[in-house]
Amino acid sequence: MPVPLLAAIVSVLGWIYQVDPAICNGCGNCIWSCPEGALSIQGYDAVIDPELCTGCGICVNYCPRGAIYRTWYTSAPDEGMPVIHAPSPNPTAGVFTVSAPEGCLVEVVDMAGRLVASTTSPGGEASLDISGQAPGTYSVIASGEPAGPVVLLER
Repeated sequence: MPVPLLAAIVSVLGWIYQVDPAICNGCGNCIWSCPEGALSIQGYDAVIDPELCTGCGICVNYCPRGAIYRTWYTSAPDEGMPVIHAPSPNPTAGVFTVSAPEGCLVEVVDMAGRLVASTTSPGGEASLDISGQAPGTYSVIASGEPAGPVVLLER
């Protein structure tokens, strides 16, 4: 029986901006330029929340290092697939939470079927981190049953 699991899918389609962490030094000049509040500092880098980014590009003018770039995001949720919004306005890139019954094994696999992350759901929610993986679409599996996709944006 399929587990009622909600996959985290970013609900953005079109041009958005991302920050290259290899270039960003976390100076914060860009943070206050965003009219949508999509920018934050996490760790030592600026991060753009793709759910809040409208693609206006104002932030690009405030980055002295040129770390902010425009990217086309084409993935969208499958019809009928519910979208989970991150619990905070600026989630950590690559970290997502799914709803799953307590004790359920939740796994993430890449397009080749290789295991990327796994955890057991403690108390109805499981947090998974795929931040070290390449951008793209991954499959979420709960108790051995396909549960939906998760999309990791370009960094």
